[in-house]
Order: sequence, then C-alpha cells, then structure tokens
Amino acid sequence: MVKLFREWAQRLNDRNGYMLPVEEIAHLVNFTNNPGFSSLYAYSEEDAMIIKESGCSRGYDRFVPSSDFLAIDIDTGEEDLILAEDILKGYGYEVWSSGSKGYHIILKHELIQDKRLPYSHSRVVKDLGINADFSLYQPGRIFRLPRCIHQKTGRRKALVRTVEGGLIDVPLLEKPPIEFSFSFGGDGDYKTALGKLWSLAEEGLEEGARNNRMWNVASSLVNAGFELDAVFSFLSTVNNNQISPLSEDELKQVVGSAGRK
Repeated sequence: MVKLFREWAQRLNDRNGYMLPVEEIAHLVNFTNNPGFSSLYAYSEEDAMIIKESGCSRGYDRFVPSSDFLAIDIDTGEEDLILAEDILKGYGYEVWSSGSKGYHIILKHELIQDKRLPYSHSRVVKDLGINADFSLYQPGRIFRLPRCIHQKTGRRKALVRTVEGGLIDVPLLEKPPIEFSFSFGGDGDYKTALGKLWSLAEEGLEEGARNNRMWNVASSLVNAGFELDAVFSFLSTVNNNQISPLSEDELKQVVGSAGRK
C-alpha cells in the first residue's frame, strides 16, 4: 500500500511545507482539540520529503497529487447546499458545516494519483452544475480539517449528515492550454511591469489584498502593451502557486477590469 502524506498547518496563514502521513493527520482529528488544516491533496513519501525540506508551501504543480475523495466547498449558504444535494442524489457523501456560513461536501471515489486530478475534480463539479468555490482545486490548496475551530466564529467544523450511495466517477481530463500572444507598444515600461510580476511570484499574495495586488500587476502589464490573454496566462501561473489563490473567475475579472481601465 502506498504511503501518502499531506501538508499540515495549525493555522491558515501559518504554512511551511510540514508534511505528515495521512494516518497521523487522522489521529490529530480524533485526539486534538483543534486539528487545524491539511492540504486537500496527498503526495508520495518522496515528494513529501522534498516539500518538507524546502520549508515552503509553493510549487506543488511539479508533484503528482493523490486523493480518494472529491471535496466541494459551498460558501454561499444553505440554499446552494440544498440544490447541490438534489443534484447528488444516488451518490454517497458527507455534509460538514465549515464553522461559518459555508458547507463542505465529501464524496468518495477510487484512489487516483495523477497530475490531472485537480482539474478533473473541478470539471466534475462544474459539469454537475453545482455552485462551489472552484479555487479549491489547486495542487497545494489547504483545507479545514474536521473539528477545526473557525478563527472568526469560534465554531467547529462539524458533521451535519451522512448520505448512503455509490462512489462518484472522476474521468481524468487534460487542462486545456491557454494560448496567448503579446506585443509591446503601450504607454508603460514593460521591464517595470515584468519586475512587478516577478515580485508577485516571489512575495506571494496576502489575505485581504489579493485582488488589489493582482489588479496592480495586471494594470502594469496591460499598460506596457501585453495583450489580455498574455496577462491572464502570466498571472494564472503565479496564482496557481499561491497558498490562497484566486479562483479562475476572480482572476478573469481582475484582468478584465485592468483591460477596461
């Protein structure tokens, strides 16, 4: 049996690539007061040691993610949860309250180890028509563990109900490449714009300032003459390596806003 590891952190913004076997994380859930967070996807022991030695929670794209479940994060309240459960009739799943206004739905499937897994998870949820947070489906995204205490409400992530049913099928799909072109000739300095992009990649995004920081870099790139598809491609690469990335739709809105201005 393959030994798998997940990154663990006590707090959402306190990550350093600390990897634990999935069995130890299950022990934390059962026997600690506040279990914290773990990465949504698991990794082989070899990859986990590389991540742990780096002391960094970025760059997960180069490793092969694993999972035997599909997580759906509904952060828009009970109405969308009811709609989602109607769509999921026939499948087996658990519903967890997040500790705030949101819900997590966990559906089991066969163990999959494949780089296509995060995108394939997002496609399953989109094709089902469920209104969910699609920024969850990133190789290094962190996820609240059961019984974790929400930092704002003081409430725990708690099991709401278990529904019996079949396993969900996850067809593995290639993420379509983003084709882009670019040209120079804008009013801004393209070297300065690329410098801002580099700084963003090095420093990362901070909670509460993610959209503004992305918009500032996008505006500099647009002003320097880069076309919008190029700007989106550049920022997508940086965004996908963040601890708390923007969703694809949010990033599109940021780039579109920069382009209109």
